[in-house]
Amino acid sequence: MKKASRIYLVLLFGFLYAPLLVMILISFNGGESTAHMTGFSLRWYREMFKDAATLQAFKNTLTLSISAASASTVLGTLAAVGIDRMKSARLRSIILSVTNIPMMNPDIVTGISLMLLFVFAASLIGYSTVLSFWTLLIAHGMLSPMHIPVLLCGMICGWPYGLAVGFLTPLLRSVLFGMPAIYPQAVAMAFELAVYGLVSGLLYARFPEKDLKAIYLSLIAAMLAGRLVWGLASLALYGVVGNAFTFPMFLAGAFVNAVPGILLHLVLIPAIMFGLERSGVLRKERQE
Repeated sequence: MKKASRIYLVLLFGFLYAPLLVMILISFNGGESTAHMTGFSLRWYREMFKDAATLQAFKNTLTLSISAASASTVLGTLAAVGIDRMKSARLRSIILSVTNIPMMNPDIVTGISLMLLFVFAASLIGYSTVLSFWTLLIAHGMLSPMHIPVLLCGMICGWPYGLAVGFLTPLLRSVLFGMPAIYPQAVAMAFELAVYGLVSGLLYARFPEKDLKAIYLSLIAAMLAGRLVWGLASLALYGVVGNAFTFPMFLAGAFVNAVPGILLHLVLIPAIMFGLERSGVLRKERQE
C-alpha cells in the first residue's frame, strides 16, 4: 500500500511539473519550433531582455509581489495577534472561518471574481480602460490600506490624532507615490479619512464598555460617515473643474468597488482592537 502511494505521488508531481521542465528545456532551443530541438542557444533570452513590454511586465510582477506580500504580512500579523488574544472561543471560531475562505477558494476563482467586480464598477461610472496595476495590487491584498491605520488611530489615540492622520495620509501618499492623484481624488479622500478618524475616535471614547459592540458601532458609523463626506467632497471638487460626479459614481466608489476592503475592515480591525483591549495594553494607556 505504501509503495502504491509513493508511485501515485511520483506520477502526480510528474504530471504537475513535467510541462514546466519541458518549457525550460525548449527555452534554450535555437530554432523557432516548440516541438524539435535544433541546438542549444540563448537567443530567446537575449530577445526577451530587448523587449520593453516584457521587461515592464517583469518589473510590475516584482513590484506587485513584494508590495502585496509586505502588506499581507503586516496585516496578517496584526490580525493573528488580535485573534489569539480573544477569550470567546465562539467568536474566534467565526473569525477564523471567515479568514479561511480565501484559502479554500481557488485562486483563479478569486482572481476572476475580483476582475469582474472591477469591470462592473467601471461600467457603473462609464469608465472603460484596461485594468491597471493598482487594481491588481488591491486584488492581491492591498484592500484600502490607508483606511485601516486611520480607523485604528482614531480608536487607540483619540479623535484629534485620528482626524489629523486621516487628513494628511492621502495627501502625503499622493505627493510621495503619485497615487491617488492630488486633485480631486486625494483631496476628497483627505476629507473622507479625516471623518473616519474623527467619528471612530469620538464614538469609541463614549462607550464605557470597550467590547465588540462598541468597536463595531464605532467602526460602521465611521465608515458610513466617511463615505458620505467623500461623496459630498467629490461632488464639490469635481464641480469646480466642470466635471460631473454622478450618483452611480458615488455608489461604485463608496460601496461596490470597496466590498473587499469593507469586509477586511469588519474582520481585521475588531480583531486587533479586541485583542489590544483584552491584553490590557489600552486600559493601561488610558489610566496613565
